Amino acid sequence: CDFLLHEVQEPPEQIILVGYSYGSLVVAATADDIPQVVAFACISPPLYWAWALFCCNHGDLLRRARRATASKLVIIGEHDNFCSVLEFNAFVDSLTEPKQSTVLRGYVDHFNIYR
Repeated sequence: CDFLLHEVQEPPEQIILVGYSYGSLVVAATADDIPQVVAFACISPPLYWAWALFCCNHGDLLRRARRATASKLVIIGEHDNFCSVLEFNAFVDSLTEPKQSTVLRGYVDHFNIYR
């Protein structure tokens, strides 16, 4: 975003962030830090392993994600390897509005979500 906002001749007025797996929690946690961000998408957030992936700093990231004011789209596969549907739904419930979520049904796991 820094490049878009400071190096491009005509910087965007609005930005949508999209993150997959590890990046999904990063975009959710940083969305409020960039005033131009109007929405973000979290694809396959690895909630079960967030503690390890973020070196036990996941609590702060999740708190920041929960209070983010931008519009949110959160997507997971029904058979995700790093997050159960129950844990996913609890995370979505904890997010502020506006938000929309989808659980992709069938055998959709963490690695084939784009198929």
